[in-house]
Amino acid sequence: DRNSIQHLFTGIRKNEQAETGAGSKRKILAGMIVYGRLPLFTSRLDVSLKKRGQQIISPKKESFTIEKDNNLCQTFPVKPFSLLPYLHELDRSGVQFGIIDLTGQRVGRKDMADIGERLKNPKKQAGLSTFNYLGELI
Repeated sequence: DRNSIQHLFTGIRKNEQAETGAGSKRKILAGMIVYGRLPLFTSRLDVSLKKRGQQIISPKKESFTIEKDNNLCQTFPVKPFSLLPYLHELDRSGVQFGIIDLTGQRVGRKDMADIGERLKNPKKQAGLSTFNYLGELI
């Protein structure tokens, strides 16, 4: 959530200042994934073949899929999450760069145009989760 991120990056800044002195430039850039379809669960246990690739609906009506790759079973949200509306807030917290992770997604022109539009107009984010960034579970 946002409080945890602020505490984390405040701690990173304090450690760097203690090591390099106040006003010194940061040696290591600090960033995080701000958009993507990240696995919510990873297991080495094999999941039933019937479940793989199918959508699973949570009690909150969220859609997930189970995928197997490199001997790992992973549960992914069907839709990516997005912290793009909060880039300025993350910047103030000390996040120096954001990563748009498109791993495991089929990305076409329409998808890239949508991501570009979300970057241009961060307030227009309908339909995507922030997971627990706002202090609420998915």
